[in-house]
Amino acid sequence: MRGQPIDARPPERARRLRQKAVGDFEWAAARVVARLTGAPVTLQDDGSHNGMPDIRIDYKDRPPAFMEVWTDIDSNYAAMYATLRQPKDELPNIAAAPRLRRDWQVTLGRTAHVRKVQAEMNQLLGALEDGGETFEVVATRRVLQSKSHPSVRRLVELGVDMLSSSPSEQGTVRLYPAGISGPAVRRWEPVLKWIAETLASERLADVRAKLDATHAGERHVFVGPTYTSPGDVFFALTIDERTLPLERPQLPPEITHLWLMNTTVDRCIVWFPDRGWFEPMWHWATE
Repeated sequence: MRGQPIDARPPERARRLRQKAVGDFEWAAARVVARLTGAPVTLQDDGSHNGMPDIRIDYKDRPPAFMEVWTDIDSNYAAMYATLRQPKDELPNIAAAPRLRRDWQVTLGRTAHVRKVQAEMNQLLGALEDGGETFEVVATRRVLQSKSHPSVRRLVELGVDMLSSSPSEQGTVRLYPAGISGPAVRRWEPVLKWIAETLASERLADVRAKLDATHAGERHVFVGPTYTSPGDVFFALTIDERTLPLERPQLPPEITHLWLMNTTVDRCIVWFPDRGWFEPMWHWATE
């Protein structure tokens, strides 16, 4: 079906990707590519051999193009996120807490010790309730760091970024992964600098090598910034931002086309050598 990618990956691979912090971002990328190009787009990396690019684009009027999909995520955050999703594969992580009298919302940073938080939470939050420290107004990490209560200090030590609670008939603890905050992009220079440095970095050496080995005329990379990426980059790809860079990106020779979409799938922008910067959503070839 036009506009829908062809998924040739083993079901187990797709299932593993869906469980990651960014979900199955390969499929999301392939869907965008299929809608823009109207060409058959195949998620082809089935793990049968090393060096196979993630996506193949089969144009009708020229040789195929290949694409690698890469997400920029901090490994500590990814591990924390995966742990929080256990055992029900959902967020927030909700646990009944009979020792408590309130509904607590606890946001964890990327370096949080999730298991230790879970093990100590009832005792620490119970001590806060006993002392009348209920945090009915959300307390950020900066506020928490200013507190002298030993339970608060321990929560900060364990990686808690935000804390709040509300009255409840049954004690509950809800654990959330931290998001990202900051102003909308005002300048594209930091974004373009990040693109140049990231695409040329050692982290993408395998991506560049796979694309180079195809010897294709078009070698695309689809980059997914996350909550752990620089704020300038993440917020440039949210639905509230409508500007585009005025300068061309600095790409390594192995990469000819660039796609950027944050992993919350808000906004995608693309740079093609013959078109410059544009937003695919205004140029869909298919539904």
